[in-house]
Amino acid sequence: MWPCPDRLTIHPSTLARDQKIAGHSLSCVSLHCEVTWPELFSRFAGVGAGERVSWITCELILRGLLEQSQYSGVAIGWRPAQVLRTIAEIKGAGVTAGVLGLAGSSSKLVHLSRLLDAYDRALAGLGLLDEADLRREAVLATAQGAWPEDWDGLRSVRVDSGGDLSCVEIDLLCAMSAHQIRGEVVVPWDAQRSHAWTWTEATLRSIESRTQSDITVSHDDRVGHGPLASLRSACFSDAIVTGAPIDFVSARNKEEEARHIAHVV
Repeated sequence: MWPCPDRLTIHPSTLARDQKIAGHSLSCVSLHCEVTWPELFSRFAGVGAGERVSWITCELILRGLLEQSQYSGVAIGWRPAQVLRTIAEIKGAGVTAGVLGLAGSSSKLVHLSRLLDAYDRALAGLGLLDEADLRREAVLATAQGAWPEDWDGLRSVRVDSGGDLSCVEIDLLCAMSAHQIRGEVVVPWDAQRSHAWTWTEATLRSIESRTQSDITVSHDDRVGHGPLASLRSACFSDAIVTGAPIDFVSARNKEEEARHIAHVV
């Protein structure tokens, strides 16, 4: 079991994490505390909470429900994948089937609340957790005092810039702050493209409303380092780009373009 340093870094993606690791000579101890949100939620959810299932498994369960006559009306005009994305967004916001049913202002919304209830019962009956369930279990477990033994020395957590945070991600940071963990959320900022890097007001207010938590917000200036710096600078001027590692390929259609991309990747 690796001893943990006093700081945990949460990356927006595995690619971002791998890029940081590749650019620094990090020890095995440091690597242990370079994580992504899915990894962090899985860690806190615990082994006994239930088995996490893939998106395709959730879609198969939902397809089975939609074949039943009492739920078939929900899928009119929607593909099963669209219905599942809607359910994922609803559950991710912490809205239950009961609350959704009370707010139902249309027959389709009422049907959707019944489908959500049946979907949750189907998962529970199989002892399975979808992504929203896993995240909820992680927040509850952390708020109730669960904590990884090898993270006893942790004192702060930094959320690297990567866009908005969901409510449940902010909830987990707040639950961690109850363990005397200071949180720092780094917001991307680019003075030349302020409209593209403006953090949404909803996310900022969601953090500020947690007055009892120890979470601060700072800025990460996007200065355009790396091999694409010249190309990026040209987006704001009439400069001619030289030396950027980009090849231009003429493709007759989207299929040919896709084949070329797949070959290069």
